[in-house]
Amino acid sequence: MNTTDEESTVVDYASLARAFLGADIVTTIESFPSGAVTIDIRAGDRHASIAGRPAAAEWGVSIDPPPEQAFTGYEQVAPSVEAAFTLVRDAFGISQEPRGGGA
Repeated sequence: MNTTDEESTVVDYASLARAFLGADIVTTIESFPSGAVTIDIRAGDRHASIAGRPAAAEWGVSIDPPPEQAFTGYEQVAPSVEAAFTLVRDAFGISQEPRGGGA
């Protein structure tokens, strides 16, 4: 089976999310023609959203945003997607250390 760059990106971000957050999370990943990526993460009743571009040094992170603030921007900015996943891991109280896999 042939995969496109977009499909490879989705697989890479899903693997990276599991590496940082464990296998019990649910992720939805969207890649856009501009190169932007959004990563929606759910674990139990917790929710986080990460958005950025692979070539950029800024990834927005929101953790458990109230519905009325869903489209008002991100609460925090991380310098890399790995740092963004670390913010989510710490906020969710996940004690797992990052393991192999990822972008």
